[in-house]
Amino acid sequence: MNLRILNYLGIAVGSILMLTSCGKSEENQVTQKVPVSVTFKKSTIKKYGDFKGGDNWCQTWAADDHIYTFLDDGYGFNGSEFRYNNIPVRISGNPNNITATELSGNYPEYEFGGGYYGYGMLSVDSTIYASLSLTGMDGFSYFHGNKLFYSKDFGKTWYNHNGKPANEEKYSTEKDQVLFWQEDPVVKDSIEGYAFSWFSYCQNGKNNMHADNIGDPYIYLYSPEPDECWKMNMARVHKEHIKDKSAYEYFKAFDQYKNPVWTNDIKEKGTVYEFPYEKDWGWYSWLPSVVWNEDLGLYIMVNYGSRYGKSKGKFPGNYWNSFMHDKTCSIGFWYAENPWGPWKQIYYNPLFITGDINDRIYQPKLSPKWIKNNGKTMHLIWSDARDGWTTNYLWNQMEIDFELK
Repeated sequence: MNLRILNYLGIAVGSILMLTSCGKSEENQVTQKVPVSVTFKKSTIKKYGDFKGGDNWCQTWAADDHIYTFLDDGYGFNGSEFRYNNIPVRISGNPNNITATELSGNYPEYEFGGGYYGYGMLSVDSTIYASLSLTGMDGFSYFHGNKLFYSKDFGKTWYNHNGKPANEEKYSTEKDQVLFWQEDPVVKDSIEGYAFSWFSYCQNGKNNMHADNIGDPYIYLYSPEPDECWKMNMARVHKEHIKDKSAYEYFKAFDQYKNPVWTNDIKEKGTVYEFPYEKDWGWYSWLPSVVWNEDLGLYIMVNYGSRYGKSKGKFPGNYWNSFMHDKTCSIGFWYAENPWGPWKQIYYNPLFITGDINDRIYQPKLSPKWIKNNGKTMHLIWSDARDGWTTNYLWNQMEIDFELK
């Protein structure tokens, strides 16, 4: 019996779980090997992109077998004279020789410093969805909400979630032209923060294939709690209703059988997981990268905490201000059998350094496609603010190996 499928379909399986567990003989139970440590293979580090190439690199594995990602605040990979505020990018080739194509043909032209940043990227049913977070003001600042763009032709043409051309509504924050906007406000240091104003998607295999194979019709999203970023919120939506805000459900709590309880009321959202706490985490922390690893039969998550350091900006306190790279980020890895967990920690280091104390790493991501060695080797991609967002401000990547027991 595939208990994971029962969970996904929302069946109350508590009693079934107990019965099937009791009915298995000891010799028939299979112990799954799980990751217990991670090795960073620094000799495999590669860097792609021009000087000040960009950052963030949320990724999805699309039906055309390419990776699609967002590039923020950079000149890109191909010698552009235009510094993008954000632009979707197609990555083809293999980890040792990638080709990057900025998909600027029909995508809105956002100039550097405009306050519009690409994060969540998802391929499902051959449609690419791209979540664009908005600061609500010029320049980089904490987010107020987001737009949801989509493309049915692999980035040639883009539409807003309401079906209108993305170019027509690229700046508008009218209610029908944004997805989440100033949701469930919470106050910290006299500033309002907003739920699901930036988020990442669970990457469920090529073009969402794993979810389709197990009959799970839902898409899953993760977002940091606005005022306590080390606490993770979660939402889901049926894949046929991604563009319909009213169809979204929010993780509320676990029931007595450790199954998730969902609610349509965003104000009832709960914490699905809590990451290691330090008093100087800034809001720009703990946006996870969750990838289905088919060979391991597990979801693998990488996540990070960014320290706000010294105050730089217009807001009171430090939490909401934009500068949070006095030190490099922390890094941790977790695994789970389901997109909602329960998550078990593989590794955590309060300072992620790839070889130089001057590293100022943030936004680590896992490639949803580049997985090998029976699932034990994955590729980590990250951003780096070293030397004032210059030296390594581009696509950084490295192989990592998991030890299984």
